[in-house]
Amino acid sequence: MLIAGGAFKHRGLAAEFFEVFNAKIFSRTVWENGQCELDAGVFIHGVSMLNDVLSNVVDEGPLHSQDDIYRAKQHLMYGKKGFDCLFGFSIPVVPAWKAGPPTRSQYQDGMLKLLQWLWGWTHLRTQTMGRFPHDDLWERISTQIGVGRLGRI
Repeated sequence: MLIAGGAFKHRGLAAEFFEVFNAKIFSRTVWENGQCELDAGVFIHGVSMLNDVLSNVVDEGPLHSQDDIYRAKQHLMYGKKGFDCLFGFSIPVVPAWKAGPPTRSQYQDGMLKLLQWLWGWTHLRTQTMGRFPHDDLWERISTQIGVGRLGRI
């Protein structure tokens, strides 16, 4: 979606593209132990960050065709260039209460996924490189969202 979002952003339609995708796909998707917490603003920023990160990748070789650009973007999003891209370009999912309070296990899994997303997203936004999961940012975020108290990390 982030790859296709670049074409819509270029035409000034990224928010509308996201809203249609969200209404037809995300809102109808049954997420494991949670719900999608992505909005149009975060999506548009993610499209920009993907292009920024792509411009800093030097080991992909020349990107002469659109297929080369898509391939390089896929490598970034699938984590072949680091955990910051793998986590930061993923879809943030948080525990949902639709069927009642989440179990302790569901809550722990959801908060860990949220922590991973926040860690990757923050490193991408600030253009910093972290050492997963042992860097100061990981510790600060886990403390802020209370993951350290769950005994999982």
